[in-house]
Amino acid sequence: MLDNETGLTEETARAMRAVASTVTDAPPLRLAPRPGYRAARPAPRRRWQRWGVPLAAALTIIAVAVALVTARDASPRRVAPPASPALTVDGVPAYYAALVTAGSAQTAPEQIAIGETVTGKRIATVAPPAGTTFTGVTGAADDRTFVVDAQPGSLDAESEPFAPRTWYLLRISPGAADPAQLTRLPIPATAPGTDVAAVALSPDGTELAVGLQPNALNDPGGPVYLRVYSVASGAVLHSWSSVGGGVLADGQLFGGPKYAGPDPNLALAWIGQQGLAFGYRRGVPGKTIDGSQVSSPQVTLAQIRFIALSAKDDGDLVAESKMLASVVPAQARPTPAPLDCGVPALGGIVIAGHGLTPAGPTLLCGATGSYRYPGGTEGRLGCVSQPAFRLGLVEYEAGAKAPSRVLAQYASRCRSPQVLLQPLWSNSAGTVQLGMLGLGTGGSSEEPRLGVFDEGAFRPIPLPTTGAAGTADPEPLDYIAW
Repeated sequence: MLDNETGLTEETARAMRAVASTVTDAPPLRLAPRPGYRAARPAPRRRWQRWGVPLAAALTIIAVAVALVTARDASPRRVAPPASPALTVDGVPAYYAALVTAGSAQTAPEQIAIGETVTGKRIATVAPPAGTTFTGVTGAADDRTFVVDAQPGSLDAESEPFAPRTWYLLRISPGAADPAQLTRLPIPATAPGTDVAAVALSPDGTELAVGLQPNALNDPGGPVYLRVYSVASGAVLHSWSSVGGGVLADGQLFGGPKYAGPDPNLALAWIGQQGLAFGYRRGVPGKTIDGSQVSSPQVTLAQIRFIALSAKDDGDLVAESKMLASVVPAQARPTPAPLDCGVPALGGIVIAGHGLTPAGPTLLCGATGSYRYPGGTEGRLGCVSQPAFRLGLVEYEAGAKAPSRVLAQYASRCRSPQVLLQPLWSNSAGTVQLGMLGLGTGGSSEEPRLGVFDEGAFRPIPLPTTGAAGTADPEPLDYIAW
């Protein structure tokens, strides 16, 4: 054994001398330029320390030498090919996780697709535990850590309304032999009949915020809770509630009650590590006859509110929180009107800003400023002969009742379900966003496109393949996480 070790040492030394004799100069270490405010892109996930050039060259020589000596003795084995770096756009996360339908049947379970944001290329598909379906996904700021939840059966609303949720940690390692690792979390499962109205993972991935209403099926006017759990231990770190939060007259929280389906990840938003933003609205409920709604509810107050983690635990969620922004229902008007965000913003909260600074965080939302065109409309899509329906990506400063800044503006000739602007993600500086944009032109409509909003410009990127059989379906993009 000693002779073998001595031989290996001598052979390694000879290899190192041979390689070293070929090195006459070491290339300079090239560091990325320091980003300015415009390039408020996240710092690289893995930063090279500023090793000296001699040390770098020495490490290279040692690695090559050891490889030369040991390669001949290595037994054959399968090695995962090195992954090419994901194509990126300034400031945009490299990878996403999204719900993806496993088949075309209504009862097909939902899986989790992991893919490249800019190319839409799928790099992994994670199946739910046997007998369950995934119901939601939310991500941390590192672009590698996600929390997903699952329920028994499928998302078929008729068969499994308000089924219990169990919670899992999903970590991805693009380029690894096993790029996705799923681990059951100690967070308590929800009780049957509980409506999970919102989920949001903290930026550092250590805390999970959940908006829920126990016994929602039998008591829709019962209390609604916002709870913050420790991802590591499952303990409840913070909890607030609001009585009657499922009834519009008494105040609805988050995006409003839902019967079944995926758990929204945009109805809650973290403000740094310091607090959470959520939607709140009041109004007059619509009238119902024999269980059927015959008139639409009228919203009289719609706010994005935020609550600090330092707020009194077990207190009233609305009373302990403060208004972040006040939005109004978008309505058609006979003359051009300013862009403003409506009630849909309550279920699609996107926040820019690191935390509760003196200036406060800002809300980003898709706004409308549509008005009735005097010349009438053409066809069922409400199209006109010239642009008359405006969309915008706008910003509300903390405490604002109207937009403080318009970041992007677009015009359409058609007013239809496909005419929309919905931000889905923003960097902390508010300079770059990911979102959906759909515009109708002439007498036709255009399917929504996913893209990057950057200084008023919209650059489309491929839709992730989230539908059955690898098709691109924009609807599940409400349940995609970065």
